[in-house]
Amino acid sequence: ICKTQERLEAVINNTEAYTLIKQLANSRDSIVQLRMIEALTELASKSTEATSLLETKSLLDPLKSGLTSTDILTRFNTLEILAEFGTTLSGSEFLDHSGVLARIAQVVENEAGQDSLGLNAIVKLYGKLGAAEQVDFVSLDMKYQILGQLERLLVGDDEYEPDESSKVEVMSAIGLIGGNVQNVEWVSQSQCSEEFIITLQSLPRDAKVAWYHSLAQILACSPDPSQETERIISEFYARLDGDSHLQTPFVTRLLTSAKSQSQELAMSALSAMIPLAHYAFGVQKLASQREVLTFLMDRNAEQSHSEKVAKHEVIVAMLKMAEEVKSSRGVELLTADQVSRLDLHRRQGPFYQRATATVSIQDIAA
Repeated sequence: ICKTQERLEAVINNTEAYTLIKQLANSRDSIVQLRMIEALTELASKSTEATSLLETKSLLDPLKSGLTSTDILTRFNTLEILAEFGTTLSGSEFLDHSGVLARIAQVVENEAGQDSLGLNAIVKLYGKLGAAEQVDFVSLDMKYQILGQLERLLVGDDEYEPDESSKVEVMSAIGLIGGNVQNVEWVSQSQCSEEFIITLQSLPRDAKVAWYHSLAQILACSPDPSQETERIISEFYARLDGDSHLQTPFVTRLLTSAKSQSQELAMSALSAMIPLAHYAFGVQKLASQREVLTFLMDRNAEQSHSEKVAKHEVIVAMLKMAEEVKSSRGVELLTADQVSRLDLHRRQGPFYQRATATVSIQDIAA
């Protein structure tokens, strides 16, 4: 009914319709209330005018009151609705000026250890805000220190100790935010990203999977990286490498995970190698380690279908980038021998197996 602003105004300005909508939005039946709030936020997300109208009529107030509810499930559902609403321009503006983001920041600061379900919903909300192209996340972060909140939730402090599942949620949010090219420089230069990098050393295997997937999102922030994006990612990668006198190159640590017997960990590491190979510096990093090239061209029959495909994607990306850089800048990223061997592997495909001679028992007996 309310597909246009005119129709929405007509319904809201109708006394009987407005009264009924308001009753449903404040219903004591949580399911009825939830469905009405979802419908209202869907309408509000269409435009700032729609949001303004509904807010003026106090029809979005349940979104604010839901955050202070003593019922855990109500708070969780409210946060999930806000997360979807916040991905729109009008929704993010509402979260800002209505005090919702300020209230959420207070929850993180004062109630982090009291409601893990709600806390994870907050983290997901932040991730969705950062991933949305129409949201000015940097401005929101400057105002509410969202990355600072995520940093605390990742490493903990005297009052809060995150468990593994909470860390995974935070790392996923960092990946979503940093994976938006609008935010990648802001995120990569933050203290939050520094803690994200340091965290890898102490993570158990399952959590490393989430870490690598988040890194892959950051590296793949643009399908066609500009020189400026490559500069940003290159500087971020330099922090991953760290001090060469204190630790092995990051690509070597990445290779160790890619060789893991755990297919999930191996695939997550390969998922980070693929976007890395879309940068000139990334090709140089990968090609500088003989073990990496040997691994990529290894036809190990025990590797899964997905692993073989992923390794082939890395090789294809490396060759394409090397050719582009050679044509545009006259710079050789790979040696002639490396190009020859990688190109042979590319042309043979991910599932090529060298034919082997077989002799039947009957032939031996003859």
